[in-house]
Amino acid sequence: MAAEENDAIGQLKKAIRNAESQHAYYRKRYNAIGAPPSVAPYLKLASIYRKQKDYGAEVKILERFVRLITTEDGQVHVHQQSTKNMLSQLERARQLNKQKSDGTCEGCGKSPRQLAQIESGQWVCAACLREIRGPQRSKEYATPEQITRLREHGISVPDDLPRTEYRRLTVMIMLRDRGIPFDSSATLEELETRERTTYVNHRSVNVAGVSHNNRDGTSRQKIIARCSAGEVLRLRSEEDNPADPNAVAVIRLNGEQLGYLHREDAAEVRHKSEQGWVYAAIISKILGDNHSGHCLGVGLSLVYALATADPAIVKRHLADLAQKFRNAR
Repeated sequence: MAAEENDAIGQLKKAIRNAESQHAYYRKRYNAIGAPPSVAPYLKLASIYRKQKDYGAEVKILERFVRLITTEDGQVHVHQQSTKNMLSQLERARQLNKQKSDGTCEGCGKSPRQLAQIESGQWVCAACLREIRGPQRSKEYATPEQITRLREHGISVPDDLPRTEYRRLTVMIMLRDRGIPFDSSATLEELETRERTTYVNHRSVNVAGVSHNNRDGTSRQKIIARCSAGEVLRLRSEEDNPADPNAVAVIRLNGEQLGYLHREDAAEVRHKSEQGWVYAAIISKILGDNHSGHCLGVGLSLVYALATADPAIVKRHLADLAQKFRNAR
């Protein structure tokens, strides 16, 4: 059994290295983020480490994937249920990595005990841990970390802030940071409605299949050569696509096709569109150099908003992005 696990570990590590190498090559060549490798081999390898109770190795391999889906501003991009499952597994692995069984408590000296490591580095039993941390805070109140976060944003709040008020203040901060006016005395429901009707954001992706011709025989490379940064594009679902029923084509406003979204990006668009999100795309950069014989690529800014968002706010966001990309040429 150990030999089989070691063989599986070796194969999974190789698959991860190959996938990350291809991902890094694309980023370096085209200066675009694109979709990360599949999370599946990371989860399979982590499961083997969990079975072996090697929690440190489990944490390390899952954190390796998290780095791939973390944007430059520190946000973790969660786009599929499998990624959410991975983050839950990582949190549990971190907890297990701070525990050990059948040890001697460094607080009371009793053994054997199930131990947990505290901030000072000591290993203590559950009884000592409860004594050190004191009574558990009611779930009705915001945590000390959440209180600190609000105060860092310049909001004066008591230590016993109700969780619902924490949520209300958090929405206010989001609206403030986006420059959206709001009534500071509004209820949580009113502020959340304001958030839904004003939310619009974007992220960087790239177009797949740019080297192939379209079904009508037209050259995508020739079409891309006529495009420029700042051009607004359409996204069109292709349920009849034989390669991928979730396929999403990237189309110019005149109907010319540049290629497709990558599989995971397309899956996100299709899934969230069913939940009431709307999407558009803007060319952020034409990648490569056609004169030197390299294949041209297309970097996109994928813009997304809730269907309830104010159309004027969405249009302004699109216009600002388009102008930004045109000025960067």
